Order: sequence, then C-alpha cells, then structure tokens
Amino acid sequence: MILSGDGITPKVHVITAEETDSAGLPGTDSITVTVLDPVDQPPSVNITAPADGITVPSGTLLTFTGSASDPEDGPLSASIA
Repeated sequence: MILSGDGITPKVHVITAEETDSAGLPGTDSITVTVLDPVDQPPSVNITAPADGITVPSGTLLTFTGSASDPEDGPLSASIA
C-alpha cells in the first residue's frame, strides 16, 4: 500500500487496513498520521558564469548565466533577474 503526498491534506489522519482470511475471520490495524503544512523553503540560486573572481578590463561586456530552483515551485531559471 502506498499513499502519495498529493491530495493528503494537512490534518490528523487515521489509516486503517482491513483483511479477511479464507475462513472469513477479519483482521484490522490502524495508525495515526499527522500531516503538517510544508514550511516554505527559499529558492536555491547559482551564478554559473562568469566565474567567481574573474578580472576583466573596464567596458567589457559580460554575460551572466545562472540557475534557480525552489522546493515548492520547481525550476525558476527563466525568471532570474
């Protein structure tokens, strides 16, 4: 049995498994699971170019590239400013 995090709301859930054997005898077991609201985590941002510590002459055109990702929102690289 697998429960996915999708659709499981933050609250206390009682999960019960039931089974009946070939003689018709039932068996059950229950557990309590508390699902909490996720804590919002900050995005991870990385400058990939130019290299850290680079030295260039004044007036040099520099192109910056980078990546960003957020645990809740996924990839954010397209919106780096």
